[in-house]
Amino acid sequence: MKAFLLLAVAAQPTNARPDLWRGCEITSATICAPAGCRETRPTVKLYMADYIDSKSKRDSYYYRCRISGGCDMHDDVAVTLDHGDRVWTVSTPSIIATISLSDQVTDIATRNGLVLIQRGTCKLEPPPLVITPTAPRPRP
Repeated sequence: MKAFLLLAVAAQPTNARPDLWRGCEITSATICAPAGCRETRPTVKLYMADYIDSKSKRDSYYYRCRISGGCDMHDDVAVTLDHGDRVWTVSTPSIIATISLSDQVTDIATRNGLVLIQRGTCKLEPPPLVITPTAPRPRP
């Protein structure tokens, strides 16, 4: 276990400024199917960051951490700025997350005909210390 934690800490991104990370607590979740929508219990916490890399290109991180433990990191993420809001777009699975200027997050994910809409509040905090061994590693 100690070796896994050391590996997880060593796998943390070194080129993102830690003060740009936001941890987002989800306070409400709704799942929608063709037959309608229903409230559900939030099961994840989101961690997102964006920065300018060494080649002056905007890059980002998007972690989805289960409350029960373990995180998935998506590496096919694009981040854009829209009137001051930051918008993360993940192509597989289809996810769009927006953090407003007032640090409110809206996260929408789709898969298998279902749509999950989550809302919450974000604050500046460091990235999670543990990621699952099967999740892709942060880019150098």
